[in-house]
Amino acid sequence: MKRILAIDTSHALCTVALTEEILVSSRSSAVPRQHTRELLPMIESLLHERQMRMQEVDAFALVIGPGSFTGLRIGAGVVQGLALATGIPVYCASSLAVMATKAHLAHSGAIVNVCLKAREDEVYAATYTFQNGSPVLQGAERVCAPEALRFELPGLAVGDGWALCPALPGAQQAQLDYRSDAVTLAAVALARARRGEQGVAATAVLPVYLKDQMDYQA
Repeated sequence: MKRILAIDTSHALCTVALTEEILVSSRSSAVPRQHTRELLPMIESLLHERQMRMQEVDAFALVIGPGSFTGLRIGAGVVQGLALATGIPVYCASSLAVMATKAHLAHSGAIVNVCLKAREDEVYAATYTFQNGSPVLQGAERVCAPEALRFELPGLAVGDGWALCPALPGAQQAQLDYRSDAVTLAAVALARARRGEQGVAATAVLPVYLKDQMDYQA
């Protein structure tokens, strides 16, 4: 597995990355509410840069949530269409896992606690540890009120949701406001492929909502 096309439309910044082993090219767009218009041209630009046809991609990778309700649907729709047309498998990943991986790669934290703002003064939260560079979810991802949040394992504190949280038990390290992105997603997918994990078919590519009609707060 060498060539992975990764797509993240889960929040305001739409990002796409194409990886060939350690060589990575990427595109991004911060134009508000234009993921539908921007996404396919960015993909085409990456393929043109590498002089590659879509059929030469080994796998797609997609952030499936939590995130923008509309953004997740756009990303899933595009990847479903590409996967159906080509038969190429898809690696689906949580935005919280990608955020944790980004922090892990930058700071070598063995434990990462992610806390992200959600609507209605709630937060999304999850704890990840790492095995051979891959995120391993401890327990379950959840959505709750900030005052109800508890983390059992101290570690790196990642995400903008920490600003809403009261002091929590345990020594949390520096709070890092990382967002998921396609470059980090590609690294997550490549690690899974190297472990022999298989991607899913197009029909299994579905957004994951921790709550109905959820979205990031601006």
